[in-house]
Amino acid sequence: MKKYVAVDLENKQWVSHFFSGIWLRVFNLFLISVIFMNMHVSVSAISIDETFQFSAISEDNKKVLFEQFRTRYNRKYTTEYEYTAKYEIFKENLLKIEEDTQHSHMNGGNSVHGITKFTDLSHEEFKKRAYGVIVPHNYQQWNMVSLQPLGASVSVAVDWAGVYTTPVKDQGYCGSCWAFATTEQLESDAIRQGLPSFSTSSSSWLSPEQLIDCDTGNKGCLGGWFYTAYYYAYNYGLETSAVYPYSSATYANTQVRGTCVYAASNVVLKLSTYVGYGSEAVMATYVANTGPLYVNIDSTYLGSYVSGVTSCPAAYSINHAVQITGINTDTANNGQGLSYWVVRNSWAIDWGLSGYFYLLYGSGRCGVADYATSTKVYVPNSLTSPPTRKPSQVVNVDSSTKYPTRVPTKPTRVPTKPTRVPTKLTRVPTKPTRVPTKPTTVPTKKPTTIPTKPTPVPTRVPSRPTASPTRVPTRPTATPTRSPSKPTNTPTCHYYSEC
Repeated sequence: MKKYVAVDLENKQWVSHFFSGIWLRVFNLFLISVIFMNMHVSVSAISIDETFQFSAISEDNKKVLFEQFRTRYNRKYTTEYEYTAKYEIFKENLLKIEEDTQHSHMNGGNSVHGITKFTDLSHEEFKKRAYGVIVPHNYQQWNMVSLQPLGASVSVAVDWAGVYTTPVKDQGYCGSCWAFATTEQLESDAIRQGLPSFSTSSSSWLSPEQLIDCDTGNKGCLGGWFYTAYYYAYNYGLETSAVYPYSSATYANTQVRGTCVYAASNVVLKLSTYVGYGSEAVMATYVANTGPLYVNIDSTYLGSYVSGVTSCPAAYSINHAVQITGINTDTANNGQGLSYWVVRNSWAIDWGLSGYFYLLYGSGRCGVADYATSTKVYVPNSLTSPPTRKPSQVVNVDSSTKYPTRVPTKPTRVPTKPTRVPTKLTRVPTKPTRVPTKPTTVPTKKPTTIPTKPTPVPTRVPSRPTASPTRVPTRPTATPTRSPSKPTNTPTCHYYSEC
């Protein structure tokens, strides 16, 4: 020990080099382990529920996000080629998420965008899956409602979801948003009007599949237009989804529509008429006081929506049908600092805010005010036995404006008009029966009244055939004078439609 200490004391420089080398190695190992742990944490801690600057994350992190995406949405790719192709689309959509966020914020919104169930779909696939509105050329709204616009300083916070709406639905892989939004609006108006057998439960669902299969004026899973759907509901009525279930969730890949199996005996609701709204302020008055509205919008930037108030550029393209269920202009207390519409989508509850989203109010963004409508509906049985309900129920629902209180009364009157039309048609054939009787009297009257001299000629010609040769020339002279009048009178009396 002494010798060691002596050596230690005599070789202080060697000892310092020895121990410094050990500590340096230990320190290096510590740094390497820390770096490795940080790398491990950075890869494993990244989550699909967070939002990032996706263009800055590493390839490994993108791979982790993709695997989390596959697990959450149960994506099973059958081949290695499909897996690789979907992963490349996924990475491209990560960049698009940043663009969607920028579009919203640059146009007054504050929405948060991230990874959703659409992130592995190409743009064309998303169009087939989510779009579905075909705007007719030069279509113009008509039968516009006259309501007092909501004042700019008025603060309202109303949401009819769960009050006048059925649960959120899923259109699946089919461009049938037009059919879903149409049936949802009819459901809401039936509940609002207090019609029997209609409530917020799923038993009151009307059948979008019936519109897809049977409304040949639209294009099924390739898209449609609300006016044609309304016209079908006016003429034929709608069945429930329980009787006519939805089966087009995968049609976008295989076919446009299914086989129509409409049965008039199963119809539970018909449309009486619909009305339009000319501005967002008028829409706001209706939604704040009465109920939901059908609208068409531009959904180009909705695929990656997660939360917040979304918006669109000034130039937009209508491609999607949804339903407004509420409005909130209480910017001081709504948690967003912006006025917004509460909008119900048909992309299931695993998207957005449990199937809903907020859309910026007051600037006409995304075309929300272009084609807003509400409807008046009735139960077909009310033609003979109108449903009995307390008037107070209707007054309480629609006490804000004069227009909605008329909704329950008009459907009962409208069905009576078609019954009167056939009676008018039955009278039309009776007129032709009277027309032939007139020609029999007209010729007798015309010779006796108009030509005074020829009237005795017909009676004298048989009695004096030979004694009146001088009068024979007078007859031809009188006949030409009558000939112009006869051709004009003969067709008018011969063709019943002209008489």
